[in-house]
Amino acid sequence: MERFKLFADFEKEERYLHAMAEKGYLLNNYHFGGLYCFKKGPKQELNYCVDYRTFKHKKDYEDYKNLFEDFGWKHIAGTMYSGTQYFLPVNREGNKEIFSSRESSAARYKRFFKMNVICFVCAVIYLVASMVSVKFSIGSLGFLTPGIWEKTGSELTRAVLFELPWVIFRVFPFVFLVVLGAAYGVLAVKAQGIYKQLMEEGKMI
Repeated sequence: MERFKLFADFEKEERYLHAMAEKGYLLNNYHFGGLYCFKKGPKQELNYCVDYRTFKHKKDYEDYKNLFEDFGWKHIAGTMYSGTQYFLPVNREGNKEIFSSRESSAARYKRFFKMNVICFVCAVIYLVASMVSVKFSIGSLGFLTPGIWEKTGSELTRAVLFELPWVIFRVFPFVFLVVLGAAYGVLAVKAQGIYKQLMEEGKMI
């Protein structure tokens, strides 16, 4: 079973995965962009913990997973480039928290914020570049058949229906980039807010 969800709050994500496990859906894989793949299994209480890291080198990634395994956490899902890494305690009676301090827990939000800012900027740059390359205008993305709006009745209907797929084909990439950029922007703002809140709470302890 696959589910698409976006989280800026890792603790909410952990609760979501916990709730799915209680229903008998166990996390099997995660794909960049918010696609969760679950496998059917026995209903159980699973204490998922989520970290956020990306890696340039496979050795660093393997060392990272081995380090967590040495401390009693098994890597369940995530890749070198996915960012989000999922762990379960090897011993269910063992550690309940994967982070040793509030600062280390907050640091994952800082890394998540930076990655979303980069993705947001890339989406904006690509959108602008695409608009320039096609000499963007509303007219250039609309119905291009000469005299289409001078038609009437069934003739107009046929002309609109004939060209509509091409209009959608021309408009979709721009709409997609706008939505993608907005999503990255929202996630970045939320992650930064959570990071600041956790750091402030840490100062008060």
